[in-house]
Amino acid sequence: MFKLLDLDFSQPGSLKYRRSVRLVVLYLCFAAILAVMSGVTIEFFIEWAREGGLYERPTERVGKATSAAWALLTNTYVLVLLAFISGLTLGLWGDILLRRESGVAPTIEESAPPQVTSSRERFRLNRRRLEEATIGASGLPAIAAYQKGSNLAALKISHNDVNYSIPVSPSSGTTVFMYDHDEPIRNVVALFDVKRGDLIDLRTLKAGRDTIGLSIGQRAIVFGKDGTAIQLLLTGVLDVGAGDDRDEAHFRYVIHSNDGDFLVPAL
Repeated sequence: MFKLLDLDFSQPGSLKYRRSVRLVVLYLCFAAILAVMSGVTIEFFIEWAREGGLYERPTERVGKATSAAWALLTNTYVLVLLAFISGLTLGLWGDILLRRESGVAPTIEESAPPQVTSSRERFRLNRRRLEEATIGASGLPAIAAYQKGSNLAALKISHNDVNYSIPVSPSSGTTVFMYDHDEPIRNVVALFDVKRGDLIDLRTLKAGRDTIGLSIGQRAIVFGKDGTAIQLLLTGVLDVGAGDDRDEAHFRYVIHSNDGDFLVPAL
């Protein structure tokens, strides 16, 4: 009890004590208001009873009131109603006590999600949500690893004796830049509003830019000069600046040859 007065209420661990203090203060205020209102109300009924002559022959009046109350309490319907309310109240209290003992119903503190207190933790949670949306995507895995001291990596993919080395550079902990600065590459097109399973018409894609930005969960088409189309899905990013142990960009890819279908499903 006395230790409560020495607590630093700014610390997270003292939250339950702060709640207890608030409840005590609230109950004291309520009790004070109730006492004042009760005194005023009782005084009003005393004066009202005196003016109405209720204090005359008090023994007779008390006897009549007692008889009426006993008749009401012994009424069958009233007894059934009281028994139902009592049983319901006892059942609810018993259920609450059993749940607390068995741990079935956790308290608010136990069931509440953990508080995110730093920008790095918020970033990690946001990145995880983006990466979870790519789980189960088809295609082959590929990694663009940045060399130490360099902000440029090469995503290497081979097809029909053609070696593609797609330049990739970091943008943030969830995005990367891609370039068409490689001899076999004709252009690069970003697909921002495409979801998994959507059909992509390779014939309708316009000429892309020399540089595009992709976020985790977004797709791009790399067109080769031989007509090959490489569909890429960015599935994850590692960033030393965000607290990771290395810099990498993870992809899933599938190659659509120039003699294949024009309509292809998105990864």
